[in-house]
Amino acid sequence: MAMRRTHQKSKLGCTQCKLRRVKCDEGRPLCSGCARREIECVYQVERSAKRTPPIGPSASQARGGGHDGLAHVETGAGVGVSPTSGPRRAKAGAKPALNVKDLELLHHYTTVTYLSLSTAAMDHKELWQVHMVHMALENEYLLRGILAISAMHLAFLRPERRDYYAEQASEHQSLAIRSFHSALAHVDGGNCHAVFAFSCLVVLIAFAVSAPSPGNDVPDARRTMLNWIYLVRGTESVLASHVGELAGGTLAPLLRDILPLDISAAEASPDDGRIASLVELCDSPALQEEAGTREAYDVTISNLRESYREASYLAKKGSDNITPIFSWPIHVPQAYLNFLVEGRPEAMIIFAYYATLVHRLDNQWYLQ
Repeated sequence: MAMRRTHQKSKLGCTQCKLRRVKCDEGRPLCSGCARREIECVYQVERSAKRTPPIGPSASQARGGGHDGLAHVETGAGVGVSPTSGPRRAKAGAKPALNVKDLELLHHYTTVTYLSLSTAAMDHKELWQVHMVHMALENEYLLRGILAISAMHLAFLRPERRDYYAEQASEHQSLAIRSFHSALAHVDGGNCHAVFAFSCLVVLIAFAVSAPSPGNDVPDARRTMLNWIYLVRGTESVLASHVGELAGGTLAPLLRDILPLDISAAEASPDDGRIASLVELCDSPALQEEAGTREAYDVTISNLRESYREASYLAKKGSDNITPIFSWPIHVPQAYLNFLVEGRPEAMIIFAYYATLVHRLDNQWYLQ
């Protein structure tokens, strides 16, 4: 009977070889097995490791095409940040090239963009500039979200190079969403903070992407906004079970900022009369006959009235807080979003009233 050939087990092999239960030669930054299969090579690094993490090109870099992405980086949490990069195939032992484009975007974010993301940015300076970037180094979707919002900001500031930065923003945005969907399937106490941070950026990116531009017509802007609303609504439901952890973490100030305002003592908004006309609009006999339709519109209009009241309340206090525009899309009934997708006239008119509120609070670059 032939003896089975044995080999010494590799405890420091890459994740892919371990999953395939084959011996890994532990080549850095790409082992020979992953290089041969042209797949991403990620090493699980212990949190207690003190050595400098190795840096090298990703396997998506090996597959070629797309944006000149970040070099593959191993972090203490064992998360590989590995965007796509140029057309050349990566070779084991090859030295990674610095991506100046991404370095420019990260530098701009940490020096300029972070201060423009909210009126409270100065109060939360360390949060936006330091803590969020630190989390991003261990979570690809958050890092790409930061690079995307930075590229959008540069496109706004430098219209003569708008297309150049818009292309970078689009690439990072697409890859961020792809990575984020995977993270949403496994949210726990360890990554809920990064998931929440990205959901905050998603709202800002949504408005920036939906802003009027020469190649962005109204239907496209509405469709884009709806896609982001669905994503944020899904994120909120996932994070609901981690509110306690978020409230005790470094992002707690952001959590407090997005909570509904207490306007119980506030006066009626000057817009209450205009909002009331929406109720009359949706009071047709045809809508009354559709089960649940009138109720969905009533809740939607009621939430919109509250957003207008919050905006009026903050304006009287001299605050330029833009919180009122964030809560309405997230809390409207799903039935209303379905009507909006269908292009129903009543849903479109209500959405136009919301757009008017956004325009009224467009003191931020991503709302203009």
